[in-house]
Amino acid sequence: PFQQAQQQQQHMQYQPAAPMQVRPEAEAFLQRYPVDAHVREFFSTMPAEVQNRVMKDFRPRQEGESDYSGLVMSYSRRCLALAQAGGGAESNVGAIRSSPEWQAFSMRYPCDERAFDYFAQSPPEVRFRVLNDFRPTREGEADYSRPLMSFVRRCRD
Repeated sequence: PFQQAQQQQQHMQYQPAAPMQVRPEAEAFLQRYPVDAHVREFFSTMPAEVQNRVMKDFRPRQEGESDYSGLVMSYSRRCLALAQAGGGAESNVGAIRSSPEWQAFSMRYPCDERAFDYFAQSPPEVRFRVLNDFRPTREGEADYSRPLMSFVRRCRD
């Protein structure tokens, strides 16, 4: 009886699931931005249109890191929440991103996805003020995410 119980217990031990199969374009994205198994599973179970948005718009501060799990998970959740909210906010974000004003601003002051989302989710009067009044202490930097978020926060208050 003891041996039988021991064998049964060994048989019932947790066995990791087989790796999730993902679309080839999603696989390429996950190769470029490596993530842990939990994030890979979450990403692979999202609707294709949400995956597409993540793959199209995800822009980390640095390329070549060994693990993007936190960043990919955070951005994927945000995109999924927007899609579940009905897409109105998502299409508004797309309109903001493609506007000539934002295009000119982002060429001059590049920023990461988190800073853009914070800006895009601001009321129109805040966005207008940011686009017209943002003046960082130095020009020519590779990333203005922190000063941009700080300025947006001040404009919101």
